[in-house]
Amino acid sequence: MGSLDGFIVNVSLRSIGPALGHPSLSALSWVLNAYTIVFAALLIPAGSVSDRFGNRRSFVVGLVVFSLASLGCALAPALWLLIALRSVQAAGAAIQAPAGLALILTTLPRQSRTSGIRVWAAVGSLGAVAGPVLGGLLTALSWRWIFIINVPIGLACALAALRVVPALRRDSRAEIPDLASAALAAAAIGLLALAFVEAESWGWASPGILGCLAGALAAGTGVVLRTARSKAPLVDPGLLRDRRFGLANVEMLLVSVTFGVQLLGVGLWMQQVRGWSAIQTGWAIAPAPAAIAVTLYALRRWGSGLRPGLVASLGMILVGGGGVLLAVLTSSSRGYVAGVLPGWLLIGAGVGLSIPTIIASGSADLPAALASTGSALIQTSRLVGASIGVALLVILLGPAGISARHFSVALWWTALPSLAGAALALTNVPAARVRARASSGETRAGVGAPRS
Repeated sequence: MGSLDGFIVNVSLRSIGPALGHPSLSALSWVLNAYTIVFAALLIPAGSVSDRFGNRRSFVVGLVVFSLASLGCALAPALWLLIALRSVQAAGAAIQAPAGLALILTTLPRQSRTSGIRVWAAVGSLGAVAGPVLGGLLTALSWRWIFIINVPIGLACALAALRVVPALRRDSRAEIPDLASAALAAAAIGLLALAFVEAESWGWASPGILGCLAGALAAGTGVVLRTARSKAPLVDPGLLRDRRFGLANVEMLLVSVTFGVQLLGVGLWMQQVRGWSAIQTGWAIAPAPAAIAVTLYALRRWGSGLRPGLVASLGMILVGGGGVLLAVLTSSSRGYVAGVLPGWLLIGAGVGLSIPTIIASGSADLPAALASTGSALIQTSRLVGASIGVALLVILLGPAGISARHFSVALWWTALPSLAGAALALTNVPAARVRARASSGETRAGVGAPRS
């Protein structure tokens, strides 16, 4: 739900505007932007708090906040209130998302952990890609249904978590993470996300964008300086020094740049170049979630013994190569089946291979005391990468907007980050060496022992 709600509104803006008396696309865009910015800004602080005070508690609180805010969004009579409640909804998603992955890391036995992480990551990817599909279908009933559907699901999941998920005892000496660092981190990520989402309308050289980038740099520097001196740092410095974890974050950032361009670009191409409706576009996007699901099943069935770096590399090659194939085929006058579907299926298969494997590779060996924080960092890399991809797409399309030629050029250029990530993934530590190190009890470089 957290991933899905970042994209489900995209195809509903045309319905929301007239209903709330705001046809302006710039005003309506904040229904999307508020969610993206707040979600990205709060992930790391929320993950740090969850590590110290309990992952199950954070997961349930996040689900309840998300569900109640969704109900408020469905009932909102004015655009300003809808935007405000979308921000609250994003805060709930930011609280539960890192805690959700941390629960897998702290409750599953080690031999099942990688498989569990891959399922969790694949479901998030399915949510992102299925957002436009479900949004198009629900908008045919009413745009308010895209929020109503979250309420029963979220509350049911919260009750299930209380009944099924064990509550691990936390260290009574756990300290509140450095609040100044938390505020600076939220400001840094929030300002960076704001710069990317508003670059098209404000202009890259505008005082607003330059001010956001400068503010993000200053706040990020503040986080680094305070982390080095704080007794209860927001992020454990040892976590940042961990090589496998660092590689996973860079790989996630790179593949998310490419996939962010492809997901938005394909939707724009179908609606603005081909003139398709929201429902038609949603169904045309649907094969990618199907490819992700099939790939995940195949990975669990036959890929458990493969080196994670090799699997992630192959996935990122498919994501980048699928975009290139899409560029070649859509540059001609081909229809959907011959022009879009082959490349789109490759992209879906690549996402199913790469993103779950990257998350599993970077987080499977995290100690319980750092599970939520590590999860939050990886998810922040994903969000920032997607935002960079959207900004790159806007730049490459130019002021004239999307056309077949500009779309093709954008896909060619933005395949490069994913291919660079594929090369980086090949330097990952072989799985056998990781298992040997884990069995010998070797502590990961600089990462503290579990507190629970």
